Amino acid sequence: MALATTLMMSFQSRNFLTRYRSIRKFSILDLEFPSSAQDLVKIIGGMYRLPKIESEKSIRSLRNSLYIDFAFMPAIYGSVFLLCMHVSEKFSWIGVSVFAVFAWFQGLSWIFDIIENIYLLQKIKPDAVQSSALVHELYRYMVIAKWAIALFGGVCSLMALLYFWTTGIFDSHNLKYFLYILAEVVSFLIVGNLLNKKKVISETSSVAN
Repeated sequence: MALATTLMMSFQSRNFLTRYRSIRKFSILDLEFPSSAQDLVKIIGGMYRLPKIESEKSIRSLRNSLYIDFAFMPAIYGSVFLLCMHVSEKFSWIGVSVFAVFAWFQGLSWIFDIIENIYLLQKIKPDAVQSSALVHELYRYMVIAKWAIALFGGVCSLMALLYFWTTGIFDSHNLKYFLYILAEVVSFLIVGNLLNKKKVISETSSVAN
């Protein structure tokens, strides 16, 4: 589910355009980590200053991506939660508690992500008002905390599992699950590449016409 929704959001993000200083592409990360509250409003407002067709496409794609993200959240945070809990079971003493805390903290990341999306969705309008300095700082720290908690839990768990695998501390029957995940990732990369080529061909044909 995480891979499928990531692919869907990636496909939507190819239509993100704004007129900010010049017509340019932007990403969700530009909205998550704007240099200022004014910068965030200008990126979103710039979508409404594009030619009508490009404007509607960009706005619709951004909204779609944020809505799809609501389905991505339980998949990714649930995955990190299960990963942390699985690793905690392989430890004794303090490791059990540390990774269990990492696991349950994913719920906090999920809450922060929901608030972030709601905040961005209500900003998508032609007359979006710039947030106060306090609200913007709270938003910025919330986004940083969301990423930090999820990445810390995921990366630490993966490093712990890598240690167990390299030292031979694993059940041999688990190998098939690793192969399943590898096959899924490769499949979605191939599908993403094919969709990208199809989009390029379609855009080239439109320009030629």
